Amino acid sequence: MDFDVLVIGGGIQGAGLLHDLASRRISVHLLEERQLSVGTSSRSTKLIHGGLRYLERVSQWPLVYDALHERALLLRLLGNIVRPLPIVLPTGAGSRPPWLVGLGLGLYDLMAGDSGLPRAQRISANEVRTFAPYLKPNQNAAQDEDAFLFYDAQMIDDAIVRLAARAGSLMGGSYEEWAQVTAVEPLNGGGSKVSGTYAKDQGGGGFEYRAKMVLVAAGAWTNWNLVRWGIAPRVPCVLNTGTHMILPSAAVAATPERCAASLVQHTDGRVLFFIPWFGRWLFGTTESPLIGDPRQLIPPPADLQY
Repeated sequence: MDFDVLVIGGGIQGAGLLHDLASRRISVHLLEERQLSVGTSSRSTKLIHGGLRYLERVSQWPLVYDALHERALLLRLLGNIVRPLPIVLPTGAGSRPPWLVGLGLGLYDLMAGDSGLPRAQRISANEVRTFAPYLKPNQNAAQDEDAFLFYDAQMIDDAIVRLAARAGSLMGGSYEEWAQVTAVEPLNGGGSKVSGTYAKDQGGGGFEYRAKMVLVAAGAWTNWNLVRWGIAPRVPCVLNTGTHMILPSAAVAATPERCAASLVQHTDGRVLFFIPWFGRWLFGTTESPLIGDPRQLIPPPADLQY
């Protein structure tokens, strides 16, 4: 066998697998169709968080606990690209009762333990105007009410992917970009054969590897790829999109570097993020169903109108 494990997909999951397996002295090689983190892993909401809303389901509390402790680890190890982010959470129309929000944030902090981040606190309307002056009274009733201030973290997502892949390669793993997998075939003696082609601007030609195990870490493209390779997916996937718009600093009368982010729940239940991002603003919403091929993804017109 050429490798113990072949990983297909160069997002954060694929790069994380490369790093983890290489650290265990397992022979591992990663293949990415385009460039590392070109998909979802460079188009996120740029947050390192525990998943505050997952506290609504007790079955997901272990996930929140693990994510919060990973947040603390990343803040400690990657302080130059993962930084604390204050977030204003209004308690106006459409949101949960203040007592319930406070209870959830208290549990969030309790699970985080000694994370190095300030604890959540209730803030007055005047303090809301200090942290989030862009919230307008005629658009958000919470501007004239109390709100909560809590902390998560902000990241440069694609930089983390490349750091993980680079660290994995230094420990004996390897990866290739612009390597499109066209076939995955089982071998009679066990394991699988993976074949594909290199992008033309990388010299063209093809490749073929054998591995004891193949891990597909292609995110939203996983089942699409399995079908393309003639493999029946075992787990059905319902795809969702998150739409993010990057706005210039002048979009609102506030300075991004001096502001907290905001997390606002609309009366229809959808969550909106408004986040300072390198001198600009990142405005996003989540959970629109994706219909069609994720390879041809464009922002849904309904989300842009929303």
